[in-house]
Amino acid sequence: MNIGRFSVSNPVLVNILMVAILLLGTLSLLRLPREMISEIAFSWVFIAVPYPGVSAEEIEKNLTIPIEESVTKVDRIKKINSESREGLCFVSVQFEDGISKSEFDRLYQAVRTEFDNVALPEGTLDPWIDDFTTSDFVAVITINITGSADQRALMNETAEDLREKLLDVKDVSKVEIVGGQEREIWIEAQRNKLEAFGVSLDEVVHNGLDDVGCD
Repeated sequence: MNIGRFSVSNPVLVNILMVAILLLGTLSLLRLPREMISEIAFSWVFIAVPYPGVSAEEIEKNLTIPIEESVTKVDRIKKINSESREGLCFVSVQFEDGISKSEFDRLYQAVRTEFDNVALPEGTLDPWIDDFTTSDFVAVITINITGSADQRALMNETAEDLREKLLDVKDVSKVEIVGGQEREIWIEAQRNKLEAFGVSLDEVVHNGLDDVGCD
């Protein structure tokens, strides 16, 4: 049947259909979820394990290689990259392209399970393992706090207070402070005095001067 002839013969029905389509279209447009920056997953998993005071060679042997050998048991891995440097082990796992979100979630949990089976050496700090999406490096809102060098403590305190207040806002999932400076204590050790006390540099790093009995 010709559409034009049908429309002329049934004007009331055609008008009802047109109004219904316009209403449904407007309703769908209003309910359509909108994002300023859509989240894009890259099917990567990052693993970082801090190991303070340990050389890159020891970290490669005791951390990086065992972690690599463990996560390779997970299927659909495209590439594994690792970096061993003094005080830190970093491993990135890249999966094959085109996998679905549900499949990646399964593989991500599999990586976590295999990592939990790795016996971490004594002295390592809490490991960090996470997936990688655009939300990890694209901020929705950026707030800058400026000040002079002698106001660093005040700026850090202000940034922490602002972070806590923003986390109380509805629908805010994460607030990160970038560029803040944490208080550090610099210790210069004299090797001959340490040897006289029978103390190694590793003991100073892991236990602190008070624990090893040095003045």
